[in-house]
Amino acid sequence: MSGTPRFVVGIDLGTTNTTVSWGRVSGGAVESFPIPQLVGEGEVASRPVLPSALYLAGDKDVPDGALALPWEADRRRVVGTLARTLGARLAGRMVVSAKSWLCHGGVDRDAAILPWGAPDDVEKVSPVAASTAVLAHVRAAWNDAHPDAPLEQQDVVLTVPASFDEVARELTVRAALEAGLPELRLLEEPQAAIYAWIHAHDRWQEALEGKRTILVLDVGGGTTDFSTVAVRRTDEGVGLERVSVGDHILLGGDNMDLALATTVLKRAGSGSLDAARWQQLSALCRDAKERLLGATPPDKVPVSVAGRGRGVVAGAVRADLVAEDVVDAVVEGFFPPVEAAASPERGNRAGLVEFGLPYAADAAITRHLAAFLRVAREGDEGAPDAILFNGGAVKPDAVRARVLDVMEGWAGERPVELAGADLDLAVSRGAVAYGFARRGIGLRIAGGAPRSYYLSLSDDRAADHHHVLCIAPRGMEEGEEIDVREHDFVVTANQPVRFGIYASSTRTGDDAGAVVDVPADSVVELPEMSTVLRFGRSLAARDVPVQLRVHLTETGTLEVFCLSKSTEHRWRLGFDLRARSGPEGATGPRADAEAPDDVQELVVPEEALLRAGELLEGCFAGDDEPVTITRRLEDALGAGKDAWPLACIRRLLDRLLDLEKGRQRTPDHEARWLNLAGFCFRPGWGEERDAWRAEQLWRLFDRGLAFANATQGRAEWWTMWKRAAGGLSRAQQQVVHQETRPVLLPKTRKKGKPLRWKAGKQELRELWQVVASLERIDASAKRELAAALVPRVAKGKASDAEVWALGRLAARAPVYGPVNTVVEREAVEPWLEKLVKRPWERAPAVALAVAQMARKTGDPARDVAATVAAKVAERLDAESVGASYASWVREVVPMDVSQQALVLSEALPTGLRIVSETGTNAA
Repeated sequence: MSGTPRFVVGIDLGTTNTTVSWGRVSGGAVESFPIPQLVGEGEVASRPVLPSALYLAGDKDVPDGALALPWEADRRRVVGTLARTLGARLAGRMVVSAKSWLCHGGVDRDAAILPWGAPDDVEKVSPVAASTAVLAHVRAAWNDAHPDAPLEQQDVVLTVPASFDEVARELTVRAALEAGLPELRLLEEPQAAIYAWIHAHDRWQEALEGKRTILVLDVGGGTTDFSTVAVRRTDEGVGLERVSVGDHILLGGDNMDLALATTVLKRAGSGSLDAARWQQLSALCRDAKERLLGATPPDKVPVSVAGRGRGVVAGAVRADLVAEDVVDAVVEGFFPPVEAAASPERGNRAGLVEFGLPYAADAAITRHLAAFLRVAREGDEGAPDAILFNGGAVKPDAVRARVLDVMEGWAGERPVELAGADLDLAVSRGAVAYGFARRGIGLRIAGGAPRSYYLSLSDDRAADHHHVLCIAPRGMEEGEEIDVREHDFVVTANQPVRFGIYASSTRTGDDAGAVVDVPADSVVELPEMSTVLRFGRSLAARDVPVQLRVHLTETGTLEVFCLSKSTEHRWRLGFDLRARSGPEGATGPRADAEAPDDVQELVVPEEALLRAGELLEGCFAGDDEPVTITRRLEDALGAGKDAWPLACIRRLLDRLLDLEKGRQRTPDHEARWLNLAGFCFRPGWGEERDAWRAEQLWRLFDRGLAFANATQGRAEWWTMWKRAAGGLSRAQQQVVHQETRPVLLPKTRKKGKPLRWKAGKQELRELWQVVASLERIDASAKRELAAALVPRVAKGKASDAEVWALGRLAARAPVYGPVNTVVEREAVEPWLEKLVKRPWERAPAVALAVAQMARKTGDPARDVAATVAAKVAERLDAESVGASYASWVREVVPMDVSQQALVLSEALPTGLRIVSETGTNAA
């Protein structure tokens, strides 16, 4: 920070609204900064609240110059009130809830994917870029008003949900950096609410007389946060300590707006809407909600969304909302009376998975609260006897009264409401008060890091318990640095290495350096930490003794380093936001698909594994023949290969990689090696070192086959890449796609450029399965491939492999890839219309394919129109082989192990279960 700051500035970057407050560094009054923004075309006004909406204007949406601001004349992007107004009027160009997307591990958060579900001709931005745009507007507005005190030179405090994990916090810091705010501090929003309440009450100690525990219930636009704060009394006075924080719950005002939108649709007698009009209707319902709950509410608010195309009038949605609608939808739908023993329902998210966001399966915030308080009360604080509400969703008196009623029923005593805070401005004002406290002015709330963090020490990620090393205990203070010296660690340098990491908001007492077995349901898995530890001149792989150092920065983010014990080398581990070792970037609590009760994992004795290794060595480095190697391995391991567990096949793969040169001995050796390597690596993730294994296999792609003319070897080569596809990065998958595209789609070959090779019928079938397994390639690439298959499938000329490929390419729910690469519903709908009208020559394969293409996810951007889905379900019902798939199309259903095997066309190794982000896919 250059220069001495004059002000402490608090920024509440909210899901729905952003506010800014400030105070002088010497303390005293905290003021709101009215943010200049466009409130109409060509009309600028300062408002206390800046809607966190970004509108990406088309060429003809608004007149030239209508979006100019005092600090920027030529612009086509607008943030704030006018952005929300335009978004409600013109569908498909508004980005909202960017903050929620920052914590959504099911998409690439650096990819330009927003507005979600918008047409191809609409400009798109990433979740990080959308957040940057809001913060950049705040910075520009402040600097225009304070040219002698630029925001980047002030003491800036930016608030985040308490439940934001380290990845979401890092992304928030990056958005601020890209907005021109290189130095700031993060503060949890519930703590900010407490700071605001204290600062607004000179006699706050008296208000807490006799109180033990404060519950902060924060329900904002996108998230629900629970925190408890203990009241500590000593001879020096009253202090506060944050003692517990709830897990991330993606549930808030956005969901309430969607519930109201559903009410409007039902009242209007309308069917489903596309993603753009859903967003438009939701925005209109948000405005109606705020007016009906305002100080002078109207009797009713009309809501109207025009139809599209020829159905502009006939397809319109029109209905009135009244105050009773809002109270009923919000109070009864989100705050129902429940017992103290209640727990959130898990599984089906139908009606809540909107616009691609994986909202909480259970909308009842009171059930989530009951579960949180049961865990929080395991300490010695007892039930909360005071409550501080925060967030726009708890503004209505009826909401707060319902929560107090429910809690009184649980504890037999009504908590005292700590009133008096402005729910719109409390968080940004509290951020300023926190800045004061850091300067020694006012009370500082104790508590430190809200979670403990662990590195995985076990390869078994599907176990009920995880064997982990605690690297950062809960309560670690900002600025604190811990060296983990209790153990000797060795890492492999000069090749990609990854570290599984977990976080827990409930475990206490685990010191840094402690090796513990933690229940799987007590921790949340974060994206892996990864790096390449460059060491030495030769850059050959080598083991390096290291120790771990953990630093909780002053900003509030976690840094983990490996320090060489023999040199001055030091490597920082960074979160991999495109983790390839399983479901794409999962960052929150995850629900495993249920395995059949009769599936038992084979336990393979160590001596059997050693014998299997000897057999591989004898085959690929000795004189044993290769043709019967699989049968001999089955004899040694005591089971058929489909029963070999995950840990076993990965051990075999590691040995195969050591013996890779042995594939070059004869065509039979190569075919057997490729077959076994692919089989032992399927489906490309699931074990901790799989990313490294994928890198080792990828080195073979450029080398190609040793015996390129051997038919069996060529088939096994592509089968291996089909099985390994889930472990490849997006860039690697694009290379495979570009290599195979001219062969599968000869018309795409550049004129005059010969094909690198000509594939026979069998090899073409293998190639289609390979490209269909590349779930990380762009939706446009998948659309092009699928479009080439549809006519062949419709005419009954496609092979089973090609039909299977169509189902994967056009699937609504990817198995492992990000949901932003799903082919647009508008492209898939006419394909389905064609397929349901034609005879199914290969009925089992076609039934599975169309079921995947029409599968219901609950996300309007992906789900096909209700009329199309109904036709597909009816056709599936009529086919004896398809009846079991009809439920996939009619409702959101979890994907069980047998379904996963069907979709993958591959039996999963025992010990591996694909994890589903929405209950329907593992994005």
